[in-house]
Amino acid sequence: MPNQRKKILIFDEDYESMRDLKEHLEQELHYDVVLTAEASLPERLQRERFDLILVDIMIHPKSPDAMGHEVDNIHFNGISWVKTGLEFLRLLRQGEFRGAGDTGTSPDVPVILLSAVASDSLTAELKDHQLAQAYMTKPYRFSEILSKINSHLKG
Repeated sequence: MPNQRKKILIFDEDYESMRDLKEHLEQELHYDVVLTAEASLPERLQRERFDLILVDIMIHPKSPDAMGHEVDNIHFNGISWVKTGLEFLRLLRQGEFRGAGDTGTSPDVPVILLSAVASDSLTAELKDHQLAQAYMTKPYRFSEILSKINSHLKG
């Protein structure tokens, strides 16, 4: 059976940062990297299986897409939410975005949380509720994020 490429989802409202990280990861690791700041994130998680998710903790309700148009960041079942990355992770871990049958992304998918703000209370909450496997503060060095990704995608 051929070795399947790993698939990473990046969910961050900063499109430029996402695009730069995507290019580096695809070049260095030859992974399939999907960027999203789109309203259909939950449907995408239900349809596709991701091996790892990188998510920013501060997700605002709207942000610019690649064309500069304002798009909803979180939208599910016709309801737009103003949610943070932590709230998104809680829903993910509860299986809210699991597809029908055996499709979609597992609620146990490894997650690396990105934040511009370092916080001991956030680190404790992540560990207590097992929301994310790793937490990185921005700006991060590519070598650091690459190391974290590799440690969670071995095998």
